Amino acid sequence: MVVSCLLAVLASGCTCGVPIAPLEDVYIPSLDAGADAQLERPDGSTCSAETGEGCPCAAEGETRSCSTGGVGACGMGTQTCVVTFEFPVWGACGDVAEPSDETCNGVDDDCDGTLDEALGELTCGEGACRTTVPACASGVAQECTPLAAFGEACNGADDDCDGAIDEALGSSICGTGACEREVAACAEGVVGVCTPGAPAVESCDDDDDDCDGMIDEGLGTIACGRGTCARTVAACADGTPGVCIPGTAGSETCDGADDDCDGTIDEGFGTTVCGVGECRRVVLACSGSGGGTCTPGTPTAEICNGLDDDCDGTVDDGIAPVRCGVGACARMQAGCVGGVPATCTPGMPSAEACNGVDDDCDGTVDDGLPELTCGLGACRRTATACTSGNPGTCTPGTPGTEVCGNGVDDDCDGAADELCACDPAVDRDFDGSNECLDCDDANGAVRPGRAELCNGTDDDCDRRIDEAFDADRDTFGTCSSDPTQRDCDDTRASVYPGAPELCGADGRGDGIDQDCDGYLDELCNPCDPRDDDGDGLSECAGDCDDTTPNVSPRVAERCDGSDTDCNRFTVDNCGVSEPCNFSSGADVCGDDLLCGCVVGGGGMCTGNYVCTSFCEGSYTGALGAGCTATQTCRYRVTITDNLHGCAESTDPIGTLMGGAVCSGDAQCRSGDCDRYCIGPGCNTQRCVDYCTHHAPGTSGSCASGTVCEIVSVAGTSPLMYARCALDDNGTGTTGAACGRAGQPGCMWGAQSCVSGVCAQPCAVNAQCPSGTHCSVRGNATTIGTFGSDAPAAIRGMTAVETVPVCLANTGAGLHNRQAGAACAQNGDCESQLCERSLGVCIDLCTSDDSCPTGLGCELAYLRTPTGVVSSRVCLSASYDGLLSAL
Repeated sequence: MVVSCLLAVLASGCTCGVPIAPLEDVYIPSLDAGADAQLERPDGSTCSAETGEGCPCAAEGETRSCSTGGVGACGMGTQTCVVTFEFPVWGACGDVAEPSDETCNGVDDDCDGTLDEALGELTCGEGACRTTVPACASGVAQECTPLAAFGEACNGADDDCDGAIDEALGSSICGTGACEREVAACAEGVVGVCTPGAPAVESCDDDDDDCDGMIDEGLGTIACGRGTCARTVAACADGTPGVCIPGTAGSETCDGADDDCDGTIDEGFGTTVCGVGECRRVVLACSGSGGGTCTPGTPTAEICNGLDDDCDGTVDDGIAPVRCGVGACARMQAGCVGGVPATCTPGMPSAEACNGVDDDCDGTVDDGLPELTCGLGACRRTATACTSGNPGTCTPGTPGTEVCGNGVDDDCDGAADELCACDPAVDRDFDGSNECLDCDDANGAVRPGRAELCNGTDDDCDRRIDEAFDADRDTFGTCSSDPTQRDCDDTRASVYPGAPELCGADGRGDGIDQDCDGYLDELCNPCDPRDDDGDGLSECAGDCDDTTPNVSPRVAERCDGSDTDCNRFTVDNCGVSEPCNFSSGADVCGDDLLCGCVVGGGGMCTGNYVCTSFCEGSYTGALGAGCTATQTCRYRVTITDNLHGCAESTDPIGTLMGGAVCSGDAQCRSGDCDRYCIGPGCNTQRCVDYCTHHAPGTSGSCASGTVCEIVSVAGTSPLMYARCALDDNGTGTTGAACGRAGQPGCMWGAQSCVSGVCAQPCAVNAQCPSGTHCSVRGNATTIGTFGSDAPAAIRGMTAVETVPVCLANTGAGLHNRQAGAACAQNGDCESQLCERSLGVCIDLCTSDDSCPTGLGCELAYLRTPTGVVSSRVCLSASYDGLLSAL
């Protein structure tokens, strides 16, 4: 028995219960069979440890529950004990249950792995007694029992579980009289707070209005009537307002009483007036029971108080005017204005000038002026600087012949013995004056004897600049480009930059801007002598904005859109990358600079404007040729000879030059990467950029494998410019024939074919092959005509746009004189442009560095065969006229 039970346990995992009868001839396998889950019997059958099938059982026909390995009820079946080969064993697990609706029985009826799920909840009770329980727990159906009830409280809940909230809690009463209030003891779950009403002013209404427990108290009396008609009654009696009835009026008599009850005593008898000003007195003709006597007041000394103190009929008369300062600083104003004593503020001293005025305010007129000197070397002379307010005249001596070795400037040209160290046979600028006499032998427009021009240059070599343009001889002329040195009125010696502002005898101004700052009589009365902004200068001292310490004549002009130095003429002060386009009109870009919009977001204007310079292309270079590190050559300046402007950019800037292969904008120095053509084979992107000449791989040109191509666009907005393009135009170079059938195209595009010859683009002469020069006489596009905002010399003329190209030298001459050299014919000049009015050679340029020493790269107007362009040329000074070739 023990052995048989042990076998069953080992083989099927069953629990020994009813003893199993002894079996004979049963093979009991060795217990060393190990983990083999099936036990082999002598008849060849096996016993399954998982299902029990084939395992020994007690008696045939006996049944038991079995597991199929399924989930829930679906994993249970029935096994029956059968006899096989006279040996009783458990048969297969059959009669397996199918899934059914879940019921509260502790069984997974629907075979989903969860017992008694989704059977819901039971809810019962009202208010605070309401409760919810699961419909089934541990296989047992549940019942719902309400919670216990409580007494009702003010909490917004149904505590007594009768279906009503906060019911039957009563009310509260507080306050006295009209302030009495009653509130519910509970409202919406909140305990009611009884607040008495606000007391009011007691009124006659038989009620306690002020809530003090008394009715109609403190209302006083009511008075009515005037004079002898005056009456008084209680204001309130038994809740009824009192009614006051005046007495009956009589006729007025001189008795000191108001008999006619009109509020005036003894009126109608007139008044007596005597005295004036502060001495004026008025008395009644009837005073008390008799007539009044009028006695004037006693006069006092007049003071500044808005009154007639001395009783002479005039207010604040006879007060002496206030004076202060001496000379040009002298100021005078009325001693009393509007009853307030005046304060006198002297004017500001200035440098003494010869004008009959004590400018430095030291009490002496025209003192301390140095003697006049004139002439050079042996011609030097001195003269009294000023006589009776009139400038002295200095006449230099007569020049002699230079004597070598004596250390004396005999010919009075500013240099001693200059003929001994120079070569009189050398005339570098071909203007007829050799290097011994010419003070600038690189500029043909400068030589001894030439008429002095208004251009900031010593044209006549007398060591003075623009001296012929100081008519009033106050040492300030009309030619300076610097407004702090330019005379704003050359007819008055007392008017010049920094002169003392004169205010006239009355101190209120003379209508003249003596100091040339654009403000008229700003130091004169009426002005505010207080320093409101604490910068050390008041309005009377010249502060044009006394509300901020950042603005005054002591502050340097800043590029901020405001007149910070209180001089309306100093406005050309904004430099490269500084802001511009101010709505105030103050502070603009300096000479040779442009005002342009900052470009961002793929080339769009950001709305911010900065000063910028001209450029050949997108590279970092000299001002006028290249751009700064944060700029690209983005602007196209119209009506020009291929001039462009630098644009300040917020986009990333790369290093690749125009024409180089790229994959994104950030790789290009121009900030623009795009395809050069459309169609098959045009997928390669290259840097897009402007250019001015043909020199692959150099600044201002394009990368190797591309060319600087001239582009012309017709239509309503015609234009012409040069930009980097594919080298696919033709093979013709400068000088090659073009334009006819069978002839190759020019490598710089169709517009580089000029008069049947290929001509490469250029910006300066040095960029052209030998025997050619850089000229604006190539192909051009008509833009329109110059309007009223252009200089008078070119108004109404045809405006054209062109790209300078290299053209062959023609005509007589050596073609070797650079800009500034004197010339008589075009062939004399390297540029083949001899300007007829100036008589000097004119060269195109890109920056000051590209011009000879002493000349600058100036924007000027240049005549071409079809019209006028705005071009940059080498000049000694800016020029508004029209430059034309001989």
